[in-house]
Amino acid sequence: MNVIVASYNLLEHKAYDEVRPITEMHDVDVFCLQECNDGRLEKHLGNLRLAGVAELGVIAEATYYNPSKLKLKDSQRFKLASARYERNKPAERYRLLLCRFEVIGTTQELVIGNIHLAHLGASNRARHIQLDQAFTETHQYRSKTPTLVMGDYNYPIPRNGLQRVARKHNFTEVGRSSRKTTYSWQLFRGKFDRAFATEGLSADNYHVLPFGKSDHAPIMVTIRTDRPPPSRH
Repeated sequence: MNVIVASYNLLEHKAYDEVRPITEMHDVDVFCLQECNDGRLEKHLGNLRLAGVAELGVIAEATYYNPSKLKLKDSQRFKLASARYERNKPAERYRLLLCRFEVIGTTQELVIGNIHLAHLGASNRARHIQLDQAFTETHQYRSKTPTLVMGDYNYPIPRNGLQRVARKHNFTEVGRSSRKTTYSWQLFRGKFDRAFATEGLSADNYHVLPFGKSDHAPIMVTIRTDRPPPSRH
């Protein structure tokens, strides 16, 4: 069974009203949102239901899912290493939200990660550290369940460091060959919004949707689990 997963940085919630039309137009099953206002999140958004929220200072990450196709088994949020500009800020900062789902009508499970790494005020090295920790936490959480980690990696050129961390943890970027812009602000443009998959997951059709009210474009991928999850006995 195909599962369509999308991700969108809402620019401090400004593009929240675009999520439902995107969901309906593209039959999205899981929607990973960054830069939400957690006090303004609806529990139901069209045919999607809120799976979990992770606070990141004054903004948050949120993941929605389609309950007619997926059953939410569990969700967990994780703090990652602070970038230098965050170290004197006391607010709760969760940069990774993991949700475990069962595909209804099958014995298959999958994990979807929603991630938002430090912005361009941080160094690439700081993002390397955050991503290394995020993938480590993901592997411990997923227990070999096929997994997709999708979101705003905030990663400018060069990309070699990002790929090196992914290879270390046996993650493969979906749509790596795509050079389509997902972030555009004034004269700065780049591919910041990405998806990484583990073994046991077929992921394709990385697609960048048109820009809306945000400085990021929504992205979307189609995933399929290749095999049933291993026994936990």
